Amino acid sequence: MDESSDEVLDKNVSEVLGEINEKPVIRDCCRVGLKRPGTTRPVKFTLTSADMAKQVLKKAKLLRSKEGYKTIYLCPDRTVEERRASKKLWEELKTIRKSEPSKVHVIRNKRIVSSEREIVSAISDNN
Repeated sequence: MDESSDEVLDKNVSEVLGEINEKPVIRDCCRVGLKRPGTTRPVKFTLTSADMAKQVLKKAKLLRSKEGYKTIYLCPDRTVEERRASKKLWEELKTIRKSEPSKVHVIRNKRIVSSEREIVSAISDNN
């Protein structure tokens, strides 16, 4: 979300969540970090219930397929320790992806899972 001096964050967040067919009640919404020219600060928002937050996070990956929302990511609030563990896991994932490009590697349940890449070949009729 682009940052402007007269923005209404609640409205912007509601619009993004509407793209994944969720209309939760937003309790609080603010930008975090220092304002710097040429950068957009992340938005932190709080919902009224943990169940609603889980529901929104489950659907967050749907934003990647929506035009204009591909660069918006939703993630849960994490403790410092959780952030360090997550960063370490992502770095490990990058290393594995470079060393074994023939496989698909993803993070599931705080572990790296690998599987063989499916190769789809096109068969054409030359009649």
